[in-house]
Amino acid sequence: MDDDAGAETAGPFRRHILPMDNFVLAGEIAARSWSIFLTAEQAASPVELAVGYQSAIFVAPEASRLVITINGTEVIEEAVSSPEGVKQLRAVIPPGVLRPGDNDIRFATSLRHRTDCTISSTYEIWTDIDPAQSYLEFAAEDARQLRRAEDIGAVGANALGKTRFHIYVPSGDISPVADTIIRLSEGLALLASMPNQTMEVVRGDVPIPGDGEMTVLVGPAADLDSLVTTIPVTAATQPTYGFVTLRQDPSVTVLVVTGPAWSDVDSAIQRILAPIDRPISVSRSALADRSWRTPDSPLFLRGRNVTFQELGINTQEFAGRRFRADFTVGMPSDFYAKAYGNATILLDAAYAGNVVAGSHFDIYVNGNIATTLPLGSAGGAVLDRFPVDFTMRHLKPGINEIVVEAILMTPDDAACSPVANGDEKSRFALFETSELQIPDFARISSIPDLSPTRGVGSPYNRQADPFPLLIERGGRNGEAIISAAATLLGRLSVVAGRPVPFVIQSSAAAAAARDALFIGTADQMPAGVLPRLSVSEAVKTDWGNLEADPGSAEEAAIAARWQGEVGAGRWRQRLSELQDWMTAKFDIIPEQIRLRPVGEAEFMPPPSATLMIAQGMSPSGDKVWTAFNAPTAADLTAGIEAVTAHEGWGQVGDSITTYDAATQTFTQIHGAAPTLVQSQPISFSNLRLVTANWLSENVLSYAGLLAIVALLLGLVTTAFVSQLGRRK
Repeated sequence: MDDDAGAETAGPFRRHILPMDNFVLAGEIAARSWSIFLTAEQAASPVELAVGYQSAIFVAPEASRLVITINGTEVIEEAVSSPEGVKQLRAVIPPGVLRPGDNDIRFATSLRHRTDCTISSTYEIWTDIDPAQSYLEFAAEDARQLRRAEDIGAVGANALGKTRFHIYVPSGDISPVADTIIRLSEGLALLASMPNQTMEVVRGDVPIPGDGEMTVLVGPAADLDSLVTTIPVTAATQPTYGFVTLRQDPSVTVLVVTGPAWSDVDSAIQRILAPIDRPISVSRSALADRSWRTPDSPLFLRGRNVTFQELGINTQEFAGRRFRADFTVGMPSDFYAKAYGNATILLDAAYAGNVVAGSHFDIYVNGNIATTLPLGSAGGAVLDRFPVDFTMRHLKPGINEIVVEAILMTPDDAACSPVANGDEKSRFALFETSELQIPDFARISSIPDLSPTRGVGSPYNRQADPFPLLIERGGRNGEAIISAAATLLGRLSVVAGRPVPFVIQSSAAAAAARDALFIGTADQMPAGVLPRLSVSEAVKTDWGNLEADPGSAEEAAIAARWQGEVGAGRWRQRLSELQDWMTAKFDIIPEQIRLRPVGEAEFMPPPSATLMIAQGMSPSGDKVWTAFNAPTAADLTAGIEAVTAHEGWGQVGDSITTYDAATQTFTQIHGAAPTLVQSQPISFSNLRLVTANWLSENVLSYAGLLAIVALLLGLVTTAFVSQLGRRK
């Protein structure tokens, strides 16, 4: 435990409130909300909210505000003015505002530039919230104690937005209890549901938990009795779990999961999982990520309409130059509409008469521009259910972020007087009655593809029977491998919304006709598995043994640039221009000009890569094998910790993804050609949509089919016409 954590233990109990290590509210208008879980004792305690922030030097304090609300009650409202350093705001939270369980906290800013009224100046103003100086401070001493299983959700995060569970296992062979540890980790991950959580298996000394950490003692009662002040009396006779204090430091509360024997420990874990184990027959209506953002993302299993109010956007007027609002929606694992079709926003909005031509309304999907609507007409306009179409190409399984942005220019911006920049009239209004309309879309699984695994944990999220998990349980790397597997399956359980069932196996042959998950160092992968994932078997011997040449990438880039500028670059430039023209005129990208999907040669990760995630087809041809590999056990635990963090998890995709720890970058690689596998009952409407998307992805096949149809039509027409008229 660090010195800061020790200081917090000696003084009032504090809970950091930011689930991330970097939180910036940028632009003229910005807002973000998420949920913080509190125990009953914490909710009943007198609480003070502290928030540290720094602002850009260009922010005009007289026209800029920071507003913080908790459960709809305004707690802090401040003129934004702290360009020279971090300023901490403090406010007492009124009694009755906080409640046991989830509490919604919302940060919102409205900023204006000191001297500039151009659109570009709106990118220069921001408010940076300091995670270390933003927390809840509880006056009641019992606010730091956890008492119930649901209180695991109050573990919180440290000043870097990270959560860690130390799972203490008594001495002895850890191999037979690996499944117990991993299953417990799934329950802990679901109950905490923090965005950046890690599981760590420890032996020997019991770790003292720091900020955003929890220590869990798991094992038979006889092995744990000497570690705690008082073990529950029922532990000697039946499965038991609960919070106790450590003998080495009675001020520290730890969770104990125990019983007379290891089989009773398994039963105790099942009791923990039972309330959160959603039956496979019960479908979710929304994808929850409440510790990261609220409200939940509505899950679209078919086409339907959702109002902006349901998406968390309320009616608001705006007097600035760049309006921005965002929301999220969820798509199923078998979403298959990347190459055709449009979604629509039925826009209820208005803009003032002084908004001039050149203004526009934009929609971004997962950071990609999806459409632009010009604004600006004499006298302004009131838009009533005005349809704004945007491509569904950028939607993917899981949670998707959609941003609506309005760029609003007026003649007054050229003068930019202080009055105009502080007490402006509204230029734009967006109404909560606006709707997002998603049409019916094709549903069929495309394998291999890591996006459904990242988005909803597919195919491991809906297993009726436990799927095979192949890991190295024993030896000198046993604890590290089990820790990595526990962290990964905890993340999969969170995105799946239920504990994912598994059974640890050692034979890949036994998993030939099953969805399976492989976790371990590359040299321990079973023979024949990697080629099925479009990965070279040489990975087992060569990966990690070759040193990366830091200058090779730069040299290759320089050579490619010169080659593009002279010699063969001329015809390549012509080809590039043709491709750009086809994309602009027909929305056809070069990858679509093919007869059918094609795969790449067997992949060999570069020496700089420290983690590789690869997915492919099982030998049976209709199931999924996924592998998480690294050169060493240390690389594996560090890599899985990075990839399961919220920011890293969002960068997993395609059939292969690699991670470079030195640069903290992820790279997606196209491996095997995708295969379509039925995921829904056969219906004509779904088959039509699947066909439309497949032909749109494979333009040459579409063109060839049209040519064949035209030829057949010509032959039939010729044969028919030849029978008409007089014969000589």
